[in-house]
Amino acid sequence: MEKRSMQLLSICLILLLVAFSATACKKRKATKDWETSAHADSTAEAFRHWDEDDPAECPTSCAKCHSTQGFIDFVADGTVDAAVPAADIQGITCEACHDNNAEALTQITFPSGETVTPTEASTAICGVCHQGRESGASQIAKITAGDTNIEDNGSFIPYSDNLTAYLDTPTCPEANDNETDNITDCAPITFRNVHYKAAAATLFGGLSKVGVEYDGVTYPGKSVHPIGDCAGCHNTHSGAIDVGRKGRNCNACHGTVVTAEDIGTLPGKATVANALALLLAGIESYAENNPDTPCIVFDEASYPYWFTDENCDGTVGDNDTAYAAWTPRLVKAAYNYQVGLKDSGAWAHNKPYILAILASSLADLTLSGYVTP
Repeated sequence: MEKRSMQLLSICLILLLVAFSATACKKRKATKDWETSAHADSTAEAFRHWDEDDPAECPTSCAKCHSTQGFIDFVADGTVDAAVPAADIQGITCEACHDNNAEALTQITFPSGETVTPTEASTAICGVCHQGRESGASQIAKITAGDTNIEDNGSFIPYSDNLTAYLDTPTCPEANDNETDNITDCAPITFRNVHYKAAAATLFGGLSKVGVEYDGVTYPGKSVHPIGDCAGCHNTHSGAIDVGRKGRNCNACHGTVVTAEDIGTLPGKATVANALALLLAGIESYAENNPDTPCIVFDEASYPYWFTDENCDGTVGDNDTAYAAWTPRLVKAAYNYQVGLKDSGAWAHNKPYILAILASSLADLTLSGYVTP
C-alpha cells in the first residue's frame, strides 16, 4: 500500500513538473516574442520623446500609451493621475497588458465617445491605445468652435444666399445686423491630427466614428474580414502578423500569401494608396485654385504635416509655415487623409471604410469647383 502511494505521489510530482515546465516554456516564448516588438524598443522616439524636456517627464495626456506606468494608472479608473518621469519609461512591458484591470476590460470607448464590445476580449486591451486621439466629431468641433449658429450634425446654416462661399472661405463669417444669426466669438479653423496607428478605430470604422463622415453617405461599420479582431492576425506579444496562426490559413483565400511579407503584396494596399494619392492631389488642387487660400504642401515626417507652400512647388521650404488658411471643406479632407495614412495597415484593417471616407472627401472638394482633373 505504501509503495502504491509513493508511486501515485511520484506521478503527481511528475505531472506538476511537466505542467510547470510547459508554463515556463510558454512564458519564455512570450517574452522572446515581446522582445522583438515595438513595445519593447525603449530607445524609440515613442518612449524617449520627453528625455530632454524640462521637466523630463511624460505628461498625463500622453502617459497612458507611452509608458507602462501610465497605462496601468489609466485602466484602473479611466484617468492618468500623474506624469511619468522620462527615465522610468522602458517601453510597454508585460505588466501593462497583464494587469488585472487590463485583463478585465471588455469594451473600447473611442475619442468620439462611441463604445464597442469586441468579440475578442484582448482587443479591448489593444484598443486602449490603438484608437487615435481624435475623431470626426472633434475635427468638426474645431470648425464650429465659438459659432453657435451651426447645426449639431455639422452642417452649416448659411449666413447669406451663398452657402458654398462659406464652406470655401478660411475666415469666420462676420456678424451682421440680423440678431437671429447669433454669432459669438467665431474662432479660426484648426486641423486636428488623428495620431499614430489608430488600428482599432479603423477596424470598427463607422462604429468608432474616427473619420469625418458626410451627410447622405452610408459608411461601413466594423470590418467584415472573417479572421476576427486584433489577435486573429497579430501575435499578441510581438505584434507581428501570424500567417496561418491557430489553423487560420491566409493562403486559403489569398492564394499568393505564404509568409507575412506577402500580405503587403495584396491589391488592397495599392487600392488605398491610390485613393490617398487622389485625395492629396485634390487637396493641393483645391488650395491652389481657391482664390482665398494659399497653396498647401504635405510632409508626413514634419509636424504639423500641412504647410503653406509659398512658391507652390510641392515641397516644404525654409520659409513655409504651418498651414492656417483652412476652410471647412479643406480641413475635413485633410483630416480624413491623415486617418487613412497614419494607420499603415488601414487597407487591411478596414479597406471599405477608409475608401469611403477618402472618396467622400474628394467628392466634397470637387463640389467646390476648385479641383481640376
